[in-house]
Amino acid sequence: MVYGKNGTGKSTIGESLAMLCYEQAPKSLNPTESPADPIDLDVMPLFQANNQSSVSEETDSLVFNESFIERHVKLKREGLETVVLFGDQVQVQERLERAQTARKLQNSVVEDATTEHDEAIQAELHAFNALQKSLRLGWAQRQKKIRGNSGASPVGKEIVTRIAKTSFRSDRPANFTSELSNRIDEFLDTVDSEVPQRPWVGLLDKNFAQTIDGKLLETTLEAPTGSGIAAKVGKALQDFASDVHRARNLFADDAVSCCPLCLQDTSANYKQQLVAAISSAIDDEAMAFSNKLDRSKVPLVTLDTSLIDSRFSVEAARFDTARVTLNQQLEKWNEACESKKLAMYSVVHWNNECLQAATQDLMESILSLESRANEIDLAIQERAKRQKQLEDENVIAARIECDSLVKTFIEAKVRLSKAEAAFELEDKKLVDAAELEANLSAQLMNAQVAVDDINSSLRAIFAEDERLALTLSISPEADPHYVLRARGRAVRPDRLSIGERNIVALAYFFISVRKRLDELLRTASNRWLIIGVDDPVSSMDMDNRLGIHGFLSSQMQRIFTSGHERVRMVLLTHDLGVARELDKASVTSLLNAVKARGENWNWGFNQVKSQLISRFELNMSHGLVRIDGKLDAQNDYGKLINIMWRSATDKLSVDDVLSLTIANVTRRVLEAFSTFIYNESSIPSQTLSDEYARATSGAELIVDLGPGHRMFLHGNSHSEDQITAMSDYGGITGVDTDEQIRHVRKVLAVMFTLQPYHVTSYLEEGSNITIPTLESWCSDLLGQKGAERV
Repeated sequence: MVYGKNGTGKSTIGESLAMLCYEQAPKSLNPTESPADPIDLDVMPLFQANNQSSVSEETDSLVFNESFIERHVKLKREGLETVVLFGDQVQVQERLERAQTARKLQNSVVEDATTEHDEAIQAELHAFNALQKSLRLGWAQRQKKIRGNSGASPVGKEIVTRIAKTSFRSDRPANFTSELSNRIDEFLDTVDSEVPQRPWVGLLDKNFAQTIDGKLLETTLEAPTGSGIAAKVGKALQDFASDVHRARNLFADDAVSCCPLCLQDTSANYKQQLVAAISSAIDDEAMAFSNKLDRSKVPLVTLDTSLIDSRFSVEAARFDTARVTLNQQLEKWNEACESKKLAMYSVVHWNNECLQAATQDLMESILSLESRANEIDLAIQERAKRQKQLEDENVIAARIECDSLVKTFIEAKVRLSKAEAAFELEDKKLVDAAELEANLSAQLMNAQVAVDDINSSLRAIFAEDERLALTLSISPEADPHYVLRARGRAVRPDRLSIGERNIVALAYFFISVRKRLDELLRTASNRWLIIGVDDPVSSMDMDNRLGIHGFLSSQMQRIFTSGHERVRMVLLTHDLGVARELDKASVTSLLNAVKARGENWNWGFNQVKSQLISRFELNMSHGLVRIDGKLDAQNDYGKLINIMWRSATDKLSVDDVLSLTIANVTRRVLEAFSTFIYNESSIPSQTLSDEYARATSGAELIVDLGPGHRMFLHGNSHSEDQITAMSDYGGITGVDTDEQIRHVRKVLAVMFTLQPYHVTSYLEEGSNITIPTLESWCSDLLGQKGAERV
């Protein structure tokens, strides 16, 4: 328990504890608050430097403070409703809102970029059309003449772009365009011609004279030898080779029986012998030689002179004459080869000079054709180069003529290029922003909240079923979400008090605590869990404070009976009265936790109060001072209990003001007791009756806890001044003093039966007086079972 006035550093301690958990660590501390001096807390071994590891490495923390509320609870208005977001939902919602804002801003940027892009397109198109129109009147007409086209050259985007990219020297003569027109006219005077065909190309690498072997005709074969017919055939081959060949061909026919030489009939035997002798003589070496002669023949030069361009008329005529002369020589050679077949056994003379001369003439005529073709090719190339030069000059002339239009077009293209790049970039950003927004919306839908637990906590704090409650809202127009309702009706965020917001946040905080404890237990973790609660009731009214004290007490009991041993709580407040109430709630919850754990400690109220709780005060120098005794001073609730004690022990007169207000005091104490201990503020309380029956093993509660309480009208609005004023006017009639005292004693006896340590801790008189007295009232007023319970 840490009590400290504002400015002493209490909030800094809470933020420092939160830093142990990265998820809740604030971005920075308030620079006006200095952290407290380090101290050695014997009841908190976590803070003792007894090992080498870092505290943050082995510690988790959850701290309820304003930072937790801002980070983990968000109320936003949708129509007349309040949509509530918790935990991860808050961070996702904040990111979603930022993403939605960024997307809207980006959408506006894209719209501007789109407008600029559209305007740039129109500006570029307008500049293009103006430049194109001017080029059609100048460049296109000159280009038509240069290329000899029948129609004007088209002015497409490629031409316009080329001219726009062309640069020119500023020192170009002013009459450059007119001089270009003159050069174009001169160019048109030159004859345009096609590249000539060369059908003679295949003859360039031939030398007919070198392919002819004149010595082949001078070669003679050795005549065959033998006797009889073979000798005659050999002799005949030398002188009459042709006759010998003819004879063989004739005698090969069975129908011929007459000798072609002597014209005498010959016998079949003679014919057979003769044919065999002739075949034997000429079919071997002679046949091979004959084939060689056939291969030595040279084909005639054939070329269709009509394929030669008319520009080669002189050269073509010379070529044709040389070709005819060469073919004549080739024919002679081929005839000589054929004659040699019939004169293989004799010499045939051949003069190759005429063939060489004819071949030379033909080659010279071909070279003449080739030279003429090269001249024509060169002229064509020169004209093409000149045409290309004129076309380039025509581009420059067009650039000079349309200088202002070109500059406008270039500026429009640069603008369009920038607009396109900007649009693509901004549109990509918009797509990314929309995708991020969709992802965050999906995350928000997937974030789960233990709504039933929160509503249960709200019912416990307010002691009403629908004082505040979360409800799942589902509609076709929107994603499912949780809305906050007050007594069943929609409520706007601006109609909620800060206290109500903090109560919702406190309920969610302890759900987060239980979740963290479950995780630590599930993983059998040995990590410390530090739970901090900073001023949980500072913004609450009295009734809600009582409910929160009871809620905190029940939550502390759940925490310390969770099964996770390494858990500590730090309660911080700037209100001394709140510190006392929290201290009592802590004692009650710890005492119940000790008993619930079943440990054989045999500890009572005083042991729990002194051994399990340390109390500190932060002074203005940010120092911590032990203040265990100071918290025992009375608060409003304790004062009311002591008023009841005095009224029950001292006989009051009817005129005593205390006798007029005791009924209202008793009702307020009962409501606070029921709320503080059992989270139910309604009187009469069924919970008190049930708890009494449980504590007394079934005894019926015979005390009327709602006597009109009959002494006066039920009036939580009746202050002491109002009641006194009513008495002054004679408007008060009620029970007598004895009945008042008896009723107050019964109420105190019931409270003592249910929570003895709670009642005695508030009474100013010592326990040696109060406890025996309360025990006697239990015996006298509550029956046997009440006495047995005591």
